[in-house]
Amino acid sequence: MAIPHIQSTNTVGLSHGIKLLVYGLSGKGKTVLGASAPRPLFLSAENGLLSLRRFNLPFIKIDSLSKLREAFDYCETPKAAQFDTIILDSLSEIAEIALAEQKGKTKDGRKAYGEMADIVTQIVKDFRDLPRKHVVLICKQGYATDGQTGARYAQPSFPGKQLEENAPYWFDGVFQLETFPGEQPGQIIRALRTQPDQYTQAKDRSGALNVWENADPASGGGLSAIFAKMLASPAA
Repeated sequence: MAIPHIQSTNTVGLSHGIKLLVYGLSGKGKTVLGASAPRPLFLSAENGLLSLRRFNLPFIKIDSLSKLREAFDYCETPKAAQFDTIILDSLSEIAEIALAEQKGKTKDGRKAYGEMADIVTQIVKDFRDLPRKHVVLICKQGYATDGQTGARYAQPSFPGKQLEENAPYWFDGVFQLETFPGEQPGQIIRALRTQPDQYTQAKDRSGALNVWENADPASGGGLSAIFAKMLASPAA
């Protein structure tokens, strides 16, 4: 009888990496937030990289599912060891690309949405399961209404209800990026909500984060700091 490989739960994140879904409204700084991750590689499905011009960061242009699969295959090779974080910007746009490709194959709209959901689900799970990599999937913000309370709350946005319902379960964290006015004129403070309330969908599986985490690396925040906090050894 083969003896199973027994591991320790306190090293899971160290070997697997942190897997996040970050969402927010347009202009909040989601793409720039990705630059605060350790040694990032951007897989860009949107034309929004102008905000990263000052950083000189590597990226792969994604304009089809085949290009995305090629990028994923690259991320599994030893050549990708130079990158600690894979940023997919954005998952919402990837879903739109998948939907457009499926609509080109069938006139049945329901079938196209179903096929798209299956494709995107597999894409997300493939990236989520990349070992020794942090993975950040950026997403648009949408809204839904609670069927019991009638309250309107923010959530990650995808074409089709299936993805919107299932996607939050696949990640270590689902964070909403928000901005607030600072004390100085014109100052903008960026923060990530990591815990849900009646108006916002969010979660932190690590249990190590505050409700709001600083998203600005210039003041000690950003993704590198958040990853370190999530992976820190718990206090004895």
